[in-house]
Amino acid sequence: MSTIGDDPASFAGGNCNLLQLTLEEMHTPDSAIRLSVLACIFFTLLVFVLSEVSKNYSQTDKLWSITPFIYAWILVVDKRTLLMAIVTTVSFQFACLSNQER
Repeated sequence: MSTIGDDPASFAGGNCNLLQLTLEEMHTPDSAIRLSVLACIFFTLLVFVLSEVSKNYSQTDKLWSITPFIYAWILVVDKRTLLMAIVTTVSFQFACLSNQER
C-alpha cells in the first residue's frame, strides 16, 4: 500500500499540492484514501436510508462514535497511525462500556 507523497516528484520545488496528491491517490486500487471515501459514501447512504425508514433523523449521532474507530484502522500505514488506531479503539471500548451502564 502506498502513502500520499511517495513520489518525490510530487514535492518538486518544495511545493506540496495536497489536492493533486489526493486525487492521484484516489486512482490507486488499494489506497487508504480511496477506501476512506468509499466508507464515507457507505455511511452517508446508510444514515440517509435509516433516517428515512425510521423517521428518526438523528441516526448520525449513533454513527458518530463508531466511524472514527473504523477510519483510524483504514488509515494505518506506520507506527504512528497504528498507535492512533489503538488509542481510538480503546476510546471506542470505553464509550461502549459507558453507554451500556446507562
